[in-house]
Amino acid sequence: MSVLRRLMFFVGVSLAWAAGHAEQTPSALPPESDGQWTLEKALQRALEANPDLLAAKLEYERQQGIRVQVRARLLPQLNVSASRDKRDVGLIDRTASELTLPANERSFVASSSYDARVELRQLVFDGFGAWNQARQHKALEDESRLAMETVAHRTVALVRQAFDAVLWRRDALAKEQLRVVALQQVVDWTVKKQEAGEVPEYEKFRAQAELKLAEADRTQTQTNVAKAEQYFRRLLMISDEVGPGKPLLFEGELRPRSLAWTLSEATSMAQVRRPDLAAAAARLKAAQYALRGARSDYLPRIEAYAAYGARSSYFDESHRLDGWSGGAAARWNIFDGLETRGRIRAQLAGQRIAEVRLEELGFQITGQLRELYAESEQWRSSMDAQRVAADLAGRALVQARRLQELGQVGLEPVLQAELTSRRAQMGLLEAIFNYNAVIAQIEFSVGGRIESSVGGRP
Repeated sequence: MSVLRRLMFFVGVSLAWAAGHAEQTPSALPPESDGQWTLEKALQRALEANPDLLAAKLEYERQQGIRVQVRARLLPQLNVSASRDKRDVGLIDRTASELTLPANERSFVASSSYDARVELRQLVFDGFGAWNQARQHKALEDESRLAMETVAHRTVALVRQAFDAVLWRRDALAKEQLRVVALQQVVDWTVKKQEAGEVPEYEKFRAQAELKLAEADRTQTQTNVAKAEQYFRRLLMISDEVGPGKPLLFEGELRPRSLAWTLSEATSMAQVRRPDLAAAAARLKAAQYALRGARSDYLPRIEAYAAYGARSSYFDESHRLDGWSGGAAARWNIFDGLETRGRIRAQLAGQRIAEVRLEELGFQITGQLRELYAESEQWRSSMDAQRVAADLAGRALVQARRLQELGQVGLEPVLQAELTSRRAQMGLLEAIFNYNAVIAQIEFSVGGRIESSVGGRP
């Protein structure tokens, strides 16, 4: 199954999971990879275990629960109540002589009573306040679902960049190690030359200093590798049981990705596919329904009810009274101290805020894509230049070493060629990583797209 299909499958399963497991606790994290990490395995693990994504999923579930609560106001409410009372003689408003007389319709002498009632109540009219509130929370539920999709796409982009970062840092470390080995050979050769009196002593010191600098650079690169791996672990929730000192196994090599869209195509796709843009539109819709719900408080509230009850007589507990009753109840709040007016003003401001945020996000998407495309062109040019520079520097280094072995040049040209080659190789790796990172941000900015950026399995 391709990674794109896995993402779509994940989103669908997440929605079904949230709908059917409202009272269940989150399950344990999925098992970690016991072999080499490919980009596909990393994305699959992140989509299942990333804490931000799990939190977004649970937030969607929470909104579903709230919507169920609100929607219940539109449905009939069935209530059952029962009570039994026992009163002290001192609470019966009769004289002592009256208490000894038989009960009649004008005397209240029952010292105990019971009452049981089954009531069905239905909201008939409240100015469509309950309906608007239900629609408001349906829009909020849609917003949380779209926010979950946004987090999923952002997680994919972050995992892709973290995966590339580990490959970049490891490639850089491998080149630093080769540099240390090459400089060690230069030092050994220079020491022999100096002992034979063919080169001055300062060249030996210079070569040894360059070796120590290379070892320091290698140590710094090892630190960068450890940081990149630790960030990868955090994104995928890889426990320390795997071993913080044990290196993760990665499959693939860092390579530049391709960008298939023009700026205009990406902008058009973003306006349609961005889940956060759709979430902002859902937020605006929720604010509109909230405003309508606030205005409904100016209208009366009418409820209908039907009930069946059984109770004892007020005068004789042994006499049971039972039967049906029904009717309607209305309540109209004529003056509430301007509470409704204040609520409407607050909801009007909330609607305006949602409109501003939606409009702002639309402008941000266009501006962000322009910046990203300009940055991608810059890194593409840098990558092409660094590739040519790395090739030329590598050839120059080979020739410089050969000439030094023949005694035609001294140490300085070799060290200069070594430094130039290292700068070009490191610059090429950095340019490839930054170019791929920009491509990942572009894909996130247009609504998410998943395809392989490393060698190996797609």
